[in-house]
Amino acid sequence: MTVAPVCLIGGEDAARGELRKTLEAGSFKVVSEYETVHACVAEIYETVEPELVISLVGSGADFRDGRLGQLRRAFPEANLVIIGDNPTQEQLRACVELDANGFLPRSIDPRALLQSLQVILLGEKLYIAGKKRAVAAGRPAQSAASPVTVSAGSSERRSAPRRRTLQQAEIVYNNNQCVMHGAIFDISDKGAKIRPADIVNAPSRFELRVKYGPSFQCEVVRKSGFYVGVRFLSEVTSAA
Repeated sequence: MTVAPVCLIGGEDAARGELRKTLEAGSFKVVSEYETVHACVAEIYETVEPELVISLVGSGADFRDGRLGQLRRAFPEANLVIIGDNPTQEQLRACVELDANGFLPRSIDPRALLQSLQVILLGEKLYIAGKKRAVAAGRPAQSAASPVTVSAGSSERRSAPRRRTLQQAEIVYNNNQCVMHGAIFDISDKGAKIRPADIVNAPSRFELRVKYGPSFQCEVVRKSGFYVGVRFLSEVTSAA
């Protein structure tokens, strides 16, 4: 199973401890943890690059003093998720302007938290405002029972539309002698977005074997953070 590395920032020690337990009970691993944004930014070059940055915020000062902006600049490729209590509409708009990937309430059920983070990793933006009303950029207010989800694919310009998915796959290379696990996050008739288990050693050409699906000869056309975009060269086989 592919595990997403997480950087955890802010909040009380007990709150971070509970959140860490919840995350590591799911498909997440806390690779770094800091009491403050300043401490995190000071050690940015000494920590494992996270795929998910979670900031526990308190008062509105966290939005006004630029600390969250520092986080976004420090981790431009990561998914930034803010967890707090009863945000104002202005604070939610600030999250959108920061290009934060989500806002979740502290009171969220652990199972719902894990599901929400998986949705965010799939490329959606999710804002759940607890007891107050949620607002996302350009959208009317909605109740907490109807969380705001903003699709990251609204400006899709690819020649073949991508379909969001979450499928296990194998990356086979070196004349079928090497196999690396991975996950497919979106796919089209011409290519896919993949998260290899080892982005550093992922080959530039390989066979992609989709679990319970077809296999494709692929070449990497772009890399971004923990993901690679591939172009399909040909279909190899089709599984039943």
